[in-house]
Parts: sequence; structure tokens; C-alpha cells
Amino acid sequence: MTTTTTVRVALRVKKPLESNEQVISFVKDEEKAQIYLADNKLFTFDFVYPPYSTQQHVYESSILPLLDTFIEG
Repeated sequence: MTTTTTVRVALRVKKPLESNEQVISFVKDEEKAQIYLADNKLFTFDFVYPPYSTQQHVYESSILPLLDTFIEG
């Protein structure tokens, strides 16, 4: 049995270094994970995580489901 899946892309936004200038704004939508950059470019991902997201949250929400499917074959 062949199963077709697509590549999924996640983005975890890094905390700003020294500048307080916000260069990314999040678009909250139940069906899309999108960000706007300062130059008004819009990017869509499967997952977008804000800077305060923990490693555990990122792993459990985007990696763990893939591993479960992989192990099941």
C-alpha cells in the first residue's frame, strides 16, 4: 500500500537580539500559519511558532505525529 504525503514546513521565530524593532508579524488564522515580514512579504507554513515556544511544544506538535506514523509503517 502506498501512502502519499507532502513535505511539511515549520518556522520557529527567533527572539530579537538587541533591536526592539519588530520585523515579523503573525497572522492568526485557524487554517493557515502565516507571517508578514517588515517589507510586507507574506509567507505561509504548516506550523509557525512564536519566540516563547518551548522545544517540547515544537517537538510534540510537529515532530512527534510524524514519528508515530513512521514507526507504524
